[in-house]
Formats: sequence, C-alpha cells, structure tokens
Amino acid sequence: MLALIDGARISVLSTRGARLDTTDLVLRQQEYYDGRAEDWQRWITRYMRPVEGEVSKLLAELPLDGHVLDMACGTGYWTRQLADRATSVTALDGSAAMLEQVAQAGLPNVSVVHADLFSWNPPTEWDAVFFAHWLAHVPDDRFDRFWGTVDGALAPSGHVVIVDVAPEEQRIEEHIHERESVPLTRRRLRDGRQYDVVKKYWEPEELIERIQPLGFTGSGTKIGAGDGFGFVVWNVFRSSDDQS
Repeated sequence: MLALIDGARISVLSTRGARLDTTDLVLRQQEYYDGRAEDWQRWITRYMRPVEGEVSKLLAELPLDGHVLDMACGTGYWTRQLADRATSVTALDGSAAMLEQVAQAGLPNVSVVHADLFSWNPPTEWDAVFFAHWLAHVPDDRFDRFWGTVDGALAPSGHVVIVDVAPEEQRIEEHIHERESVPLTRRRLRDGRQYDVVKKYWEPEELIERIQPLGFTGSGTKIGAGDGFGFVVWNVFRSSDDQS
C-alpha cells in the first residue's frame, strides 16, 4: 500500500543517464491502492494463506511487543495480528479508504493515522516498527529518506520487522519491466484501469547490504521458495545497538 507524497519533485538518475521523475508514478500507485481498498482484505488473506503458518511462526519469535508502529498497514491484515501481542499498535497508511476498515475492526489497542509515508515526521518513538508488502514499492530515489523516517520512529534498541516478496513471487505478475532503471509491474483494477507500480524483489542478503550504509543491519529468512512461493521475513536493528 502506498502513501501520498509531498510536493517535491524527486528524480532518480538511471544507469543510462536519463532522469525519471517518480512523482507522478507514486501518485498513480496511490490511486491504484485506493481503488483496491474494498477488496484488499479478502485478497491479501487468500494470497498469504499458503505461507501464513510459516510467517506467523517467525513473527512469534521476533520482538513485536510493547508499542508497535504498523507502517503501510492497508486494511489491517497484519494489524490484527500485531494487536494480539502488542500493548498498542499505531496503524499508519496513506489511504483513508483502507484505514476506515482498520477503524471498523474496533480493536481497542489500535489507533489509526492517515499520513504520507514519504513526508511524515514521527512524533514519538516505538519499540518496534513493522511493515509488510510495502518496501518493494519504495522507489530507489526515496529509499534512503524512508529509512531515515524509520530511524526517527524507532526507540533505542528497537527492531524493524519486515515481511515482503522475494524474486520467486515474480511468477504472479502480469508484466514486469523497467522504466529508466525503475523496476515496475502492471496492475489492473476491476474497472479495467491499468497502473504501473514500483516492484523491487529483494533477496534477504541484498536488502541487508543496501541498508548497512544507513546504519541498520540484521537478517532475513526466506519462506516458501521450495514450494514455488517467495516471501522473506527480516529482523532489522540499528548497527549501533547492542543485540547480544
């Protein structure tokens, strides 16, 4: 699920020297996910069913207690699971339509926040920051800034827990392509509208290597690859925090 962006015109320099302004691309992604709000909970439940048990087992072993921030929460598929463990959950998303479904669930320890994930400034710190099916949609020109936001939201010795897709999941996509080095895939709404969304499939070690210069480290565990699925659960923390 993708949040609205601020008014800045942010560009990425491709390896071929061309410049792609990702502003309109991200706005279109937001439009697509707004259009999916009505059926998203049903879709994500069905999509995750083959690996749900394995993912839940891994998450149960990770520090998701205390006060948890659920970034890009969507309709709350993961928020509900977090609420069973956490003291409180702050569910943050850029889609008001999706957040309505989170609010309607009536979870007593969950509060919702409608905000732009690319320009939002954390007002406090959380013991854990969680996001699922989001990082793959972050364009590279916004990647470092996003992790700066994560750093600002994370309490000392806190953990970042991520669930996302690995390259094996490319099997379900309609049309994988690049536009000036930005990886994209084609998506459609029921009314026939087409959208190109950013879709970066991170290998576990690849992501850890990418975030190390940003002050983070950790590890990722692949799930379902032997059965033709591609998911990863990452446990990430600041390099400066003693996790021994």
